[in-house]
Amino acid sequence: MRIILLLLTVIVFVRSNIEDCSVGLLQDDDDPMKKIAFMVGSERLGFESLIESISAFRSYDTLSVTCQMIEHGVVALFGPQSEENANIVQSVCNNKDIPHIEARWNDNPIKLTNTLNLYPHGPTLSRALADLVEARQWDTFTIFYEDNESLARISEILKREREFSIAIKQLDANGTGNYRPMLKEAWKSGHTRFIIDCHIDHLQSILQQAQQVGMMTSRYYYIITNLDLQTIDMESYKYSDSNITGIRIIDPEAEATQSLTALINHKQV
Repeated sequence: MRIILLLLTVIVFVRSNIEDCSVGLLQDDDDPMKKIAFMVGSERLGFESLIESISAFRSYDTLSVTCQMIEHGVVALFGPQSEENANIVQSVCNNKDIPHIEARWNDNPIKLTNTLNLYPHGPTLSRALADLVEARQWDTFTIFYEDNESLARISEILKREREFSIAIKQLDANGTGNYRPMLKEAWKSGHTRFIIDCHIDHLQSILQQAQQVGMMTSRYYYIITNLDLQTIDMESYKYSDSNITGIRIIDPEAEATQSLTALINHKQV
């Protein structure tokens, strides 16, 4: 989650009296906002920021970079996102007694002495999504998922007993960016209620293509599981009459949120 990464910097260091310290970010995804948010948070609190990009599939490189950053003197490490890399960083930080802070989905969280995960508790979030579906009294609907993480997030929905069956479809397994065939298939099925679990960078395209195939009218209802839904422009769907529901865990009107967002926007310019 993009905003959480910025806010957690403040939470951890705002009361710190240590001067001339550096904090490190290990990034194994392509989200530029994460880097900007980390830099802004660090600068605001007077910390030097060290940022290293690592691959999600090269464990030795992750271990090597983590050790190098610790040798450089970082007082805490943030990230990365992939489970394999996160486990490596957790192990090193626990061994060196260095705080490790992350904001990632984890469907099997365990208590660790040195690691703090500010992403909502995985099983609890899954139950909240299932409760939302039940509150809407949806019996017949289609779930669009992206990967194994998506399946874990919607697992509680699948466990609940229902009178009618549901459809489960994977979003663009080949990575072409063309979601229309899958959307048209769902349209032909007659379903009008959909749950979408995908990366925030893909959500805009999915919604746009749903609109192009005629699935953004008053007949259609959507539940978006991604907690960054509020960060994308929804103006195009304002008058479509379709119902799009998401979950938000921050208050965009709060003074702290607006102040930090303004700093990020200024950094981007």
